[in-house]
Amino acid sequence: MYVDRKRMISKLIWALITAYGVSQLGCKTVTPVATESDNPASRIDLLIPDSSVMYFPMASSDIARDENGKINAFSNQWYSKHLYTMHEPVLYTLVDSLGTYRFTHWGTWSRPYMMRVTLDDSLVVITKKVTNGLGGYNEGQLTYNISKHLKLSDWTELKSKLNKLAYWDMQTHGGTLGNDGSRWILEGYNNGQYHVVTRWTPDHYGPKDFAKVCTYFESLFEQQP
Repeated sequence: MYVDRKRMISKLIWALITAYGVSQLGCKTVTPVATESDNPASRIDLLIPDSSVMYFPMASSDIARDENGKINAFSNQWYSKHLYTMHEPVLYTLVDSLGTYRFTHWGTWSRPYMMRVTLDDSLVVITKKVTNGLGGYNEGQLTYNISKHLKLSDWTELKSKLNKLAYWDMQTHGGTLGNDGSRWILEGYNNGQYHVVTRWTPDHYGPKDFAKVCTYFESLFEQQP
């Protein structure tokens, strides 16, 4: 009986503490911090983002929208503020032995999200981050950040799909342009080499093979528990 009463008192105290915390936070969602086993990290996750650094190599002018490997100032600032809000590292400045590919999706009227697969020695990790902003407007705040382990064979399969796409030889800019829709960006860093490819709404207007590789990131993430 004494034990039961003690447990009841403990539960009551915990309930009061929880209620107080919720009242102080208003309508904000409280997200528990994941443990290391739940949220595996590689060296790239330890890099601290810098708000003063653009996330992509800068084109020579805003008019030069077709410079391979470079993004004009307007788009660079737009993409960078979203990636900084996601606490993502800048990939093109990496000097490391790891390999990583990052797919980001900015839908004009949808939640921005990012998916990144990283090989760090024999550790393969996939990370997905989502904010509550709008891809074509405000960056919002980070609301989802989950990492999962992948198999080395998953990394090999991803690289195989990228090789079939001839990703490293693709022009950074191309395809159809339009209003609204979505901007898809696929970055790669491997053995000191960096590349970025961006297309507008490729799932509807092409190139469809590029869109399939990007959506493969989601398949890799969903197949893991």
